[in-house]
Amino acid sequence: MVDLNHGSGCVPGRAGNGPSLSERINRRVDVALLEAREAEPPRHYLGASVLGDLCARRVAYAWRGEVSEAMEGRARRIFETGHVLERLLAEWIERAGFNLATLNPETGEQYTFSDGPIAGHADGIITGGPDLGFEYPVLWEAKGLNDRSWNQVVKSGLRAASPIYYGQANLYMGYLDLSACLFSALNKNTSELYHELIPINLAEAQRLVDLAVDIVRGWLPPRLGIASTRVCAYCQFQSLCWGGPYDHSRAAAIDRRSRRPRLAQARDVQVRRALRGSGRKGPRHPLPHGRRRLHGPAQRGQAPRLCGAPGGLPRTQVMKLSDRQAAALRAVREWFRNDTERQQVFRLFGYAGTG
Repeated sequence: MVDLNHGSGCVPGRAGNGPSLSERINRRVDVALLEAREAEPPRHYLGASVLGDLCARRVAYAWRGEVSEAMEGRARRIFETGHVLERLLAEWIERAGFNLATLNPETGEQYTFSDGPIAGHADGIITGGPDLGFEYPVLWEAKGLNDRSWNQVVKSGLRAASPIYYGQANLYMGYLDLSACLFSALNKNTSELYHELIPINLAEAQRLVDLAVDIVRGWLPPRLGIASTRVCAYCQFQSLCWGGPYDHSRAAAIDRRSRRPRLAQARDVQVRRALRGSGRKGPRHPLPHGRRRLHGPAQRGQAPRLCGAPGGLPRTQVMKLSDRQAAALRAVREWFRNDTERQQVFRLFGYAGTG
């Protein structure tokens, strides 16, 4: 038998060829969700939930208020579903015997922090619970993930599988003065649960703080490498970034015009600007003390050290650095801590005496 209706969109019993009942209802749901999103007040801060994004350029575009492609209603449904699943996970964790506080008893609101243009809202803090080999209190972060993302986290761990969630957790730990985070993930396809204890990484938290300061001061990070097809193809700023809808072959041609690694090239510019002491736009929201330095419990009470010298230099050997020397040392430290894998050689041009 030949099905002449296959692929036609015709459903037996439905009058006409217009949108189905399901399509018409979904359209109204999506419009309502998008209207609610547009009614929300705009954010005037860089959220901890976005700073760890694999593409820092996307973070900068969002901070600048650049026009992005319209968000589909389905994307809003995914976000709303994630919030519901996080509340469900919190209820399960409490039933399992953990003392989970999702609200700060002093304010009656979520645990939050705010530092200049950076702010964040944590899912909760576990203050006590079963003896599982770690000490309380710990930060608690929960996510509802699709099957592919959930399996990647289980296989590789949060740091490798999801840098954005890993960075978010470290910023919360750094600002809320916690030494570990219990990350809970629910597989939205199978309802499987995965939990991972993440110790604080102060270097990662500091890297994201410095990135936020650079973005606020006007720095536009370079594009991602050409291999990042999936990230670029689903980005809301692809037209702005690539001059039109993302196309891998056209992006490859743009990439070939500058064979030198873009990240290294941008770092050179950043270092030269730091040494000159000028060239960046002023911050929209100045930080109270410039670049905030996070200090965990292990760092408190230690004397400052120069380039990691044990115990610091003897009092008679302390040298006073010029502004250029101090800027150069900051740039070298930043490169050594975070960029040696991407840029094997540190370049310092035209400033005799800074070494």
